Amino acid sequence: MREPKFSFVEQIGVWEFAGSGPTVLFSHATGFHGRCWDQIVARLPDDWRALALDLRGHGRSPRPAGPVLWKDFGRDLASVAQALDIQSAIGVGHSMGGHATAYAAVLRPATFAGILLIDPVIRPAERYGKSWFEDHYARKRRNQWASADEMYERYKARAPFDKWDPQMLRDYCDYALRGNELACEPDYEATIYEQSSQRVSDIGDELSKIECPVVVMRSFIDPGEGAVPDMNWSPCDPLLADRLPFGVDRKVPYGHFIPMEAPGLVAAEIVGVRP
Repeated sequence: MREPKFSFVEQIGVWEFAGSGPTVLFSHATGFHGRCWDQIVARLPDDWRALALDLRGHGRSPRPAGPVLWKDFGRDLASVAQALDIQSAIGVGHSMGGHATAYAAVLRPATFAGILLIDPVIRPAERYGKSWFEDHYARKRRNQWASADEMYERYKARAPFDKWDPQMLRDYCDYALRGNELACEPDYEATIYEQSSQRVSDIGDELSKIECPVVVMRSFIDPGEGAVPDMNWSPCDPLLADRLPFGVDRKVPYGHFIPMEAPGLVAAEIVGVRP
C-alpha cells in the first residue's frame, strides 16, 4: 500500500498519496480523520492522486478558537483546494465531510468535476432550526487510552464497529490519538453534532449552484421524524439528489458508516464518477 506524505495547507492537515492520474479529494466525518480513507485509496488505481484532509480540530489539525460553524469546514476545504490549485477533481465526503464537500463546490466550483456524497449531513429544510441534540452523547466518550491497540480491542466487538472492515477500524484507531487522548476532543465532537441542525448550518438554498454530477450514496436506515438519535442512522435528506442539478441517488444496504463497512463499494463508485 502507498504511504502518504503529510503537510499543513492553510493550517489544515493534508495526507497526500502521490500519483499522476485523476485527483480525489477526501473529507471525513465528525470525530474521524484523513487516514480513515486509507483502505479506499488502496482500492483505487495505483496512479491516482489522493488527498485526504484532517478537518479542523480533527487528526493533526488544530482546533481553532471561537464557535463551531459547519460552513467553516467547507471553507477550509475550498481554501486547501485554492492553495493547491486543484481543478476538476473527484470530491468524496462522508457525513460532515459530505456537507463540507458540497459547500466547497458552491464556493469554488472549479475544484470538482464530479462528487460522491456518502450519507452527507444535509437535511431537509424543515429539520433545521430544531435541536436534535440538547447534550450529545459524544461528550461522554472515553478520552484517555493506553494505546491504539487498546481502542481496537475494545471497539472491535461493539456496535457499530463490529460491522466495519477490520482494517478500517485499525486505521481509525491508529490515527485517532494525540499521545493518549483523542485528537478530536469529546466536547468538540459533541458541539459539532449539536450545531448540525442549526439554521446557520443549512446549505439547501445553495445546492442549485453545484453544476457538476453528484452521486448521493445513502444508508437504507432512515430514522424518520422524531426518531431517537443513533450513530448508525442516516442524517441525509432522502430527496437530496433531486435538489441537485445533476444529482443521482444511490441507496445501499449499509448503515451510516458506509465507507467503513463497504470500502470496496465506495472505491468502485469513485472510479465510476471519474471525470
